[in-house]
Amino acid sequence: MPLNSIKVNSAFGKRIHPITHFADFHRGIDLHARNEPVFSFLTGKVSGVGFNPILGKFIRIDHSGLESIYGHLSIILVRKGEEVRSGEVIAVTGSTGRVTGEHLHFSLRIGGVYIDPVNFILRYYKVAKINQINFMENSAYLTLRQKLELLAMVEEVELNQDEAWVYGIGFADTEEEQDG
Repeated sequence: MPLNSIKVNSAFGKRIHPITHFADFHRGIDLHARNEPVFSFLTGKVSGVGFNPILGKFIRIDHSGLESIYGHLSIILVRKGEEVRSGEVIAVTGSTGRVTGEHLHFSLRIGGVYIDPVNFILRYYKVAKINQINFMENSAYLTLRQKLELLAMVEEVELNQDEAWVYGIGFADTEEEQDG
């Protein structure tokens, strides 16, 4: 989880931008935060830190092909090239860049395609809870199932009904379904 608690102020997808008042596509979620620690969502390598006029102070972390982006930070605690573990404090929330108030902008992308972080947070959080109950380390390595779900979100994999059943995924693309 990027924060201790998750309260979405602005969702992923189409919206009217609160500053420009134009329709745009929000490529992440804005999370309610007030001077709070920001945690690395998964284990990975810091691929970028810096300042952007829109995101303000930001961090990008590569998690073996999945990239997390954290924006509007007040303090950055990591450097480019640094390895971080899931749950490690990487920053403090702020109000840098183009904002109406303090919050954390959190984005996920795979293969350059932005995906809705809420869906992935819900899936990942469930796995993290199970790991804690079983006294296992919250290793943050993606399971095959999670990787397949991410690929399916960006339509880079197609599964038939048998494959979907084997991997426990709730979708399948078959010619019969497409014709029906």
